[in-house]
Amino acid sequence: MRVEDLQIGDTLLSKGGGFNTDDHMEMHNYDVANMTGQLRTTTITDIFPTTSNDNIDFNNGLLIATRTHYHLMKIKGRWNVRPIYVAQLALQYGDSVHFYHYDGTEVEITSAVDNTESLTVWEIDTEPDDVFFANGLLTHNHKRS
Repeated sequence: MRVEDLQIGDTLLSKGGGFNTDDHMEMHNYDVANMTGQLRTTTITDIFPTTSNDNIDFNNGLLIATRTHYHLMKIKGRWNVRPIYVAQLALQYGDSVHFYHYDGTEVEITSAVDNTESLTVWEIDTEPDDVFFANGLLTHNHKRS
């Protein structure tokens, strides 16, 4: 389903695990060697389009996200929840970076390019889980303050 067609109340594929929190300190402290948790669903509770010209394009369009969007990524053999720009920095320093795919595999990130083109991005909040799969990759939701 295209993100443009999503609506409040729709369910998305999710995954259970310690990364399911909106608490920034808990997200920052999430640091594990292996992903655990079962696939399940979560419900969209808020969705809104916004415009951004501060994005990063990973693997030639596999994922385009705002620099500050939180994402699950594996860097130096450890899974963390960090703003997406951390993946770009890790690549610049020669570290390997992987995203988690819904089929349980890791997707290696081979390129991260700044994209300053003005794009419409969708900020999605989900509950009860705070993560969902976007383009097959496990990403964190966006909680409006």
